[in-house]
Amino acid sequence: MKKFFLYLALLTLTSCSWPEIGYRYADWLIKKRIIKVVKFYSPQIKTLEGEIDQYMQWHQRVMIPRYEEELLRAKKLAQKELTSEVILEQMERSRQLFKETTLPLSKRVSPLLAELIEEQVERTNTLLLRKIDENKDRLEWDRQRLKEETLKKWQDNTIDWLGSLNDKQEEIIAQGIDSVLYSPKAAYARAIEGHKAFMNTFDEPQKNREAAFNRFFESRYKNDDFKKWREEASALISKIMSVATPKQREHLIKKIDYWLGVLRDIKAI
Repeated sequence: MKKFFLYLALLTLTSCSWPEIGYRYADWLIKKRIIKVVKFYSPQIKTLEGEIDQYMQWHQRVMIPRYEEELLRAKKLAQKELTSEVILEQMERSRQLFKETTLPLSKRVSPLLAELIEEQVERTNTLLLRKIDENKDRLEWDRQRLKEETLKKWQDNTIDWLGSLNDKQEEIIAQGIDSVLYSPKAAYARAIEGHKAFMNTFDEPQKNREAAFNRFFESRYKNDDFKKWREEASALISKIMSVATPKQREHLIKKIDYWLGVLRDIKAI
C-alpha cells in the first residue's frame, strides 16, 4: 500500500522540465495522490495539507542533502569498475533512503486514517481496489509481450543514462532480459495482499488504529519481495557497464551532475 500513499517527492521532478518548480508543487501532488485513494472529509483534508506542508519542510531540510550525498557517491562510483556487488550495494542504499523518505510521511497520515468512520472506510476500499485494477489487463499478457515491454524499458533507461548503446550492450540486454522479468500476476497478488492487510487495520479499536497503521507501514518495508530481482538487475547492469565507452561514462557523469544541480536549486528555494 505504500505505492498509494507514499510518493517520494524527488520522483515528481522527473516529469517536469523545471524540476525546482515541480518541487514547489510536490505538496499538491502528494495530496492529490492520497485523496485519490482515501476518502477524507474537508476538515481532514485541511489537516492533511498542514501535515504535508510540514513534511515538505523537513524533506527539503533533511532529505535533499541526503540525496545529494548519494549522487556524489554515485558520481565517484561511475568512474570506477562497477561490479554487481557494488551496484547491488547502491540499490540497497537507495532502498533504505526511500524508506527514510517515505515512512515519516506515512506516520503523518496514520492519525487521519485512524479517524475514518465506516462510510469513509467503505469508500476508501472501493477507491483502492479501483486503483489496483487500473493495470489488471496486464494479467492477460503472455511472456513474450511482458518480455518486449521490459526490454524496451531497459533499453530506454540505459540510453537515458549512457546515451546511444553499442552493439554489445544491445546484445547483453537482449540476452539478460529474462532474468529481470517480473510477473504481472505476482505484482497483482502482492497488491491485493497489501490491500487486505491495510483494510484489516480498520478492524482495530479506533484508539489503537494509529499505532496499528504505523506497524502496517513498517511491515511493508520488512517484506522484501524484490531481493532476487535486485540481484539479477545488478548483475545485468554490471555487464552493460563492463563494455561502456569513455563517451558513455562521460554522459553518465553529466547526467548525475545535472541532478546534483537540480538538488542544489531545490535547497536554495
